[in-house]
Order: sequence, then C-alpha cells, then structure tokens
Amino acid sequence: SAYVQRWVREQLLMYEAERNIPKDLNIDKLVRDYRASLVRFNFEEQIIAEKLDSTVSESEMKLFYENNTDQFQLENTILKCQLLKLPPNAPRNEINTLWYSKKPSDAAKLRNYAKQWAALALLDEEKWYKLDEVAALLPKGTLTSDNVSSRREGTLSDGDFRYYYRVLETVKGKETAPFEYVKEQASKVILHKRKMELLERWKEDLYQQELRRQNIQIMQ
Repeated sequence: SAYVQRWVREQLLMYEAERNIPKDLNIDKLVRDYRASLVRFNFEEQIIAEKLDSTVSESEMKLFYENNTDQFQLENTILKCQLLKLPPNAPRNEINTLWYSKKPSDAAKLRNYAKQWAALALLDEEKWYKLDEVAALLPKGTLTSDNVSSRREGTLSDGDFRYYYRVLETVKGKETAPFEYVKEQASKVILHKRKMELLERWKEDLYQQELRRQNIQIMQ
C-alpha cells in the first residue's frame, strides 16, 4: 500500500542518515538542547498567559509612537482614497450624482449603490492603503508615485469596467507614517517589550527567592 511504501522510504532515509552522522555531531546534546528550548518556551508562554497585562490603551500607543517616530518611517507611499469599479450596465446618471455629491445623506446612498453594482468598492475615507495596492486595482499607469500627488480624482474605462477614483490624502515614502496606519504595529511592540520585561522580572524574582531559601550555592 501507499502507507507501507512511505514508511519504508522513511526507514531507508533514517538508516542512511544514521550511517552518515558526522563523528563531531553530538546528537544527544542537540536533543537535550532542543528539549530544553521547548520546555522553556512552553513555560514562558504559560507565565505570559497568566501574568501579562495584554491591554494597550490608545494613549500608550500614541505616546510610544510620538517617542519613536524613527521606527515608523514609510518605505513606500500610502494614501487615503475612494474607488469604485463598475460594470457597463451600472446606472451612469445615478453614480455621477452620488459620486460628486457633498451631502452626508448621499454617502449612505453611495454605499448602497456600491453594494448593488460595484465589482470593487473602497469607500472608507479614513482607511490608509499602500499606493501599489490601489494602483494594481486601476488600469496601468493611472496612479503612480510620480503622479499621485497631482492626479487627485478621475473617471476612466478600460473597456470592461468603468472606474471612479478619488485620492484624499497621501504620505510619501521616507516620511513618518500616520499614527492610525501603524497603531497596531505600535501595540505589538509595546506588548513584546512587556513580555520581555515580565520574563526578566520573573527570572530575577525566582533567582532571589532560591538564594534566600539557600537552594543555590555559587562556588567562588
């Protein structure tokens, strides 16, 4: 059977591996070290699960961001935008009215229109996107790092779909990323720092505890 054949192949591989172990390779030590790292990792995860405060407030993230802006430099341009990709049969008059309307009530109508007709819709005015991700959704060359600052709004067709796009805000590569774009990253860094500090404190407390109990003897 296929199972038996797989088993035989595995046994042959192990046989050859055993025959060709380098003389200077200490398998037992490698196994001990690997076991120790697994035991330590699982124990540390247990300590973290029991003792770590995993809540990071908005003010903590903001303070960390403001004090570490050098860690949040953009590699590439990002932007806030709106984009609709519509098939040819989507009602043209209605979208032309809704797309250019400034009425708050028409924003909800635009979202409903997009749900009904759009093959693709990006309508959240507060969300940041990478420029190359948005550019890939439009006909080639529509938005590039060279023209994104000047080409703020437009409509075009590639024959299969009609596109409506509007660039609301941009931040170029090498500039500091907006807080909202990196707040999740800031939260992860803060939590990682907390984890490291928690484990160091726990190890030091354990060490001092065992010293007091005279369970540790350091030979000079």
